[in-house]
Amino acid sequence: MHLTGILPNIDYFCIKKQKMINIIKQKYRFTNTESWFADKIDKKNKYKFYYYRQALINVPTQSFYKEEFHTLLTNLRLSEEELFRKCSATVRNEIKRAEREGGTFSYNTSIENFIPFYNNFARIKGLEVIKESQMKAYGKHLIITEATFNNKVLASHSYIIDEELRRPGLYQSATQRFSKELDHNLIGRANKFLHYKDMLKFKELNYSVYDWGGIAHDTMDSNLIGINKFKKSFGGIESVEYNYASLPYIWFMQIKKIFKR
Repeated sequence: MHLTGILPNIDYFCIKKQKMINIIKQKYRFTNTESWFADKIDKKNKYKFYYYRQALINVPTQSFYKEEFHTLLTNLRLSEEELFRKCSATVRNEIKRAEREGGTFSYNTSIENFIPFYNNFARIKGLEVIKESQMKAYGKHLIITEATFNNKVLASHSYIIDEELRRPGLYQSATQRFSKELDHNLIGRANKFLHYKDMLKFKELNYSVYDWGGIAHDTMDSNLIGINKFKKSFGGIESVEYNYASLPYIWFMQIKKIFKR
């Protein structure tokens, strides 16, 4: 077996995890568990509704369905100047302009404000909407950030936080880019500004790695190619991690799709 996703000069994967991030969810009378950033796969969970997300270990298994998960990682141990230099020239210019335009950054904002903001974005994008109970299930492992311009929230992000690994993982991202009343170029700058300010805040709090929440590997989808290009413009390093799904969990997801039809 081997650990994956190792960045140069980052030894945080050497940490022996004492406790997994296990999120318990109830749906259609089923109880399923999501385990984030695991460094081991417990075969006893193969009989449960169990899903390992972004596991840091690659092991052969017949007990779970395994798939690669590609993401980008940014080394937060770099200096602020080095983090900024790793961004593309376009991103650097837009971050500076957003700062001149009076953008403000807010950390650990409320779930209650995030849910309608995200759901308005999700409905237009055709994404699954979220509920307060789902978000609150993450408890202390969830952080939300916002970028505000002229007293208007233009972009907001949620993160899954692993305190042991000192790693925030981007979970959800939403903007006002579908608004007909707001400047779309400003909204784009606001989102870049927010990602950069997120990284600086996590660096200030002594986190080691910023996880971009996944990229689409070998995709031909133009929309996903655009998202990949956006994330890569901040200079992260590609990492391969693994998702493991138990058979009962796979059945559960199929039932969930049937109920949505």
